[in-house]
Amino acid sequence: MFLNTILLWGFSFANTQKVLSYSIYYHPLSNIKIGNTFDKNYPESGINHCLSHDGIQPLGSREIKRTIYTLMIIKSRKELFNLLSISSFFSAKDLLWHINDEVIDFKIHFDSDTLNWIIFGLTELGNNKIKNPKLNSAIQNLSKTNNWAEIEKRCGTEFINEERNGIIVATVFTLSNLSKTVKSSLEKTFTKSINTLKFNNLKHNKYSTFYAKAAKMGKIEASVYFIEKNRVRVQPNSILPLDSLNKVKNFLKSNLETMSLSPPPTLEYVSSPLRTLGIKIPFKTRISTQREIIIGDLYHEYKNNYLLAQRLHEILINSDSPLYSFLSEKTFNRYSKQFDSLIERSKIILIAIQKCFSKATNCSPVQFNEIIQVKFLIEYAEHCEQERLKGYFSGIITLDDLVRERKNNTYPFSQVGSNLPATELNCSHLKN
Repeated sequence: MFLNTILLWGFSFANTQKVLSYSIYYHPLSNIKIGNTFDKNYPESGINHCLSHDGIQPLGSREIKRTIYTLMIIKSRKELFNLLSISSFFSAKDLLWHINDEVIDFKIHFDSDTLNWIIFGLTELGNNKIKNPKLNSAIQNLSKTNNWAEIEKRCGTEFINEERNGIIVATVFTLSNLSKTVKSSLEKTFTKSINTLKFNNLKHNKYSTFYAKAAKMGKIEASVYFIEKNRVRVQPNSILPLDSLNKVKNFLKSNLETMSLSPPPTLEYVSSPLRTLGIKIPFKTRISTQREIIIGDLYHEYKNNYLLAQRLHEILINSDSPLYSFLSEKTFNRYSKQFDSLIERSKIILIAIQKCFSKATNCSPVQFNEIIQVKFLIEYAEHCEQERLKGYFSGIITLDDLVRERKNNTYPFSQVGSNLPATELNCSHLKN
């Protein structure tokens, strides 16, 4: 059963025990393993010396494999992580360990002028479960003396009794420098034409039509992510037949088949309370309003702020280039102030993550007094300049053409699907 949920931790009820279970998602640096125990307020505390069992057995036939393909717009990094069964919580811990070299690092922007969509394939390889889990002899001796506090100290409160294995290959498409009107129009075209719930029945020419329309609005970047046992391998700026849904799907299928020859990653671990094994640990209320979810949210907030600051920095250091030369002093100063604020917020969020990991009772969300709303070039330019920028970012005109057309008060015009050179029209043809 595909157990993916929209939260860092999923919630499910065991059919026999009727007790609350938790799910922990994939991360290469996670110390969670099947048969481990842990404290549910500190899921990073994987412990491997409290239980014994009679082996790990598959649930159902290993010969039954199911591959699911999904196509959809993604609007946040958190949504992307949930789709790919990646733990936001352990990604935050990875951030603290390797702030400049994360094991999983999706350098994808989710800015106001950016549209992202994803095509990914998931091959489910079945679930495994531990057989006859029981306390080891040392813990059994403690239980005979009713020393529940010591057992909880040594073993935590939960044990991992099930794992879900599978392989994922995902292609993420990014189109930036879109005006609000163009972005909204593309989203409507995508939603109207493409039914993600029936991928196999999708009329592929509709996707090609959407892609052709999107390609006229700017340069589409595509990166491929391979979810492997010990890493997430990234193939940035991939050269694929991007406009053909069939060819992208065949690319995913081929790579999924190759990856299936290697040991698969565990995409999800499912736990049960230790008290189901006879340990009379009182039900423990989760501290700090679900600490691991707070940490996951702080991680995504940090990444969004930091990557947005990086993007502003690129504009500020190139403000004398022909592309950005029309920036007013007011806009330059606003960008500078927003850059400083984003960097300061990133530091505050990072400190909050550190506090959360140090002690659960110190963990709380970060509240800021105002939202930093960054408008990029194409969002605040007048209509004719928007058309020129659209032509430049899509590759219809060069930077020299952009400078010339600004001087001549013209803009490039090209029909969707046409391979003919763009026509230069006077801005008087446009209505702001």
